[in-house]
Amino acid sequence: MRRIVGMVLLAGLWLSLFAQIDKVQRDIQKRFGVPPPKLLFSIDHRISVGEWGLSTPKLFLISQDNNYFYISLTPLFYDISCYDRNGRLISLFQPLSDEERYKETLSKDQSEFQESWFTFVRLFDDNKIVFLIHQYKRTGKKSEGNEYDGFLYEEKDSYKFLVFTPYGKIDEKSTTKLNHMIEKLNNDIQSNKKLEEFLGRLIGKPNAMIINNKNDSIDFIANNGNILRITHDGNYTIISAPSIVEEHLGFMTIDPQGNIRLMSIHDKEEKREEITIKTLKRDKGYKDIDEIKIKIDETITRHIGKKASPRQFTVDARGHIFLIFSIDESQQKNEWQVEYYPNEENIVAKYPGYIIYEFDPAGKPIGPRALLQTIYDLVAKIALDDELLLIDPPTRFTLDNQGNLYYLHFRPDSTQVWMVPSSRTAK
Repeated sequence: MRRIVGMVLLAGLWLSLFAQIDKVQRDIQKRFGVPPPKLLFSIDHRISVGEWGLSTPKLFLISQDNNYFYISLTPLFYDISCYDRNGRLISLFQPLSDEERYKETLSKDQSEFQESWFTFVRLFDDNKIVFLIHQYKRTGKKSEGNEYDGFLYEEKDSYKFLVFTPYGKIDEKSTTKLNHMIEKLNNDIQSNKKLEEFLGRLIGKPNAMIINNKNDSIDFIANNGNILRITHDGNYTIISAPSIVEEHLGFMTIDPQGNIRLMSIHDKEEKREEITIKTLKRDKGYKDIDEIKIKIDETITRHIGKKASPRQFTVDARGHIFLIFSIDESQQKNEWQVEYYPNEENIVAKYPGYIIYEFDPAGKPIGPRALLQTIYDLVAKIALDDELLLIDPPTRFTLDNQGNLYYLHFRPDSTQVWMVPSSRTAK
């Protein structure tokens, strides 16, 4: 009997604790004027520190019909989980096996080393997810004239696509089609030094690959302002886009139409007073550029602080722009939600840490949409003296075609998926 009473009291304590946390969140959301979010489901996964450092869920992609959620719970996208809107696990799959990712063999007369890693990850048609994988292989044969280790080596780089359904199965038709398109590219890499150099300069961010199924073409964006376009027959050209330069790399996104969006921040007296968003149109060979200005006025700084600092941005299917600002410490209060993770003494989650602000296609403010946490790895923070050492915010929120916003929220015992409905003024 005592055990049952104890369990009831413990359950009541947990419910009270979560009710208190939720009340704090509601108070903060009201303070910043964000619309009330809706909890969709929770995942039995918690933040931890491992050999790769701070491990948090990422690769937050939602299918075109909003019924499937792709989340990577391990570093480097090795494991992919797919959930439905009710939080039911649809599939858990590894795009690459352990042997495909890394393999090394050595004998008396021969040496072989191969390694594969994900270069790009994107949504594909019909709710599928597509990976571009960079493969490196080095083979060596015994050579008496080699003084280094007795082997003469040959190196080879190549790329391949893998397309998966929400059920973790390879879509053979789409995979074969895309790999046929890059067959010529793979054959030319070894003999074309300029091509090899270009591929080495790919940005490598999940959103820097554009697949256009309507026109059967693939674009890869490099960090030197050039774009490699592959057509349906496998032929490829390099398009010069000088507006994509090094300073834009942290502030670049691809909109749902395949246009490149670049953000520039203009400082004045240590205040972020104006932001420029440039659009490089895909159907015009990225030569035709539109430009809009976003004013950071008092309405926005009232929520964020006078030194509003945008960390990243994205654009939805309607052309609405979403800026992610880090919230100035002066706007935060000590009693707001701070969570320390059990058995991980150096991990702290502060809420809020970021605010997502929405603007219409002309750059006029619509209002704040959602709040995100700041996750601190205190050991790394102290070592590098950097308070924003964290998770890239765009890897934990996404938007659907109607402008509904979905984001990840981390608890000490779980990861939650929340949804904020589209703004009523959105068109």
